[in-house]
Amino acid sequence: MTQNTDANHDIDRYIGQRVRVARLAARMTQKELGAELGLTFQQVHKYEIGENHISAARLYQVATAIGMAPGDFFPDDDGMISDALTLIDRADVFLVLRAIKMISGNKRKTLIDIIESFAAKIRCEERPPRG
Repeated sequence: MTQNTDANHDIDRYIGQRVRVARLAARMTQKELGAELGLTFQQVHKYEIGENHISAARLYQVATAIGMAPGDFFPDDDGMISDALTLIDRADVFLVLRAIKMISGNKRKTLIDIIESFAAKIRCEERPPRG
C-alpha cells in the first residue's frame, strides 16, 4: 500500500487542478462531468481539490469525457509541479492560452505584444488620479 506522503498529496492536487481547468475549458459543470462519470458533483469537486485520489481508470474516464489524453493531466517531464496552474484556473484564461499555443513564431510574439500593450493601457486607465 502506498504511503500518503506530501508528494502524493501534491500530485493529487496538481492533477485535480488540471482536471478543473480542463473541465472549465470544455464548458462543463461539476454536475455534468459527474453525470458523465456516474459520480456526484461532490466527488468531482473532491478530485479537483486533491482531497480524493483519482485512480488511473477514473482519470482515463475523465480524460475521455473532457476530450483529452490522460497524460495531459500529469506534470511536465521535469517533474516539477507548476504554480502556473493557479494563474489559469479560469476557463477564459485557459482558452486564451490554448489559442496562443496554436500560433507560432512571429505571429505569436506579435499577439503577445498586443495583449501586453493592451493590459498596460488598461492598468494605466484604472489607476486613481494622483492628488
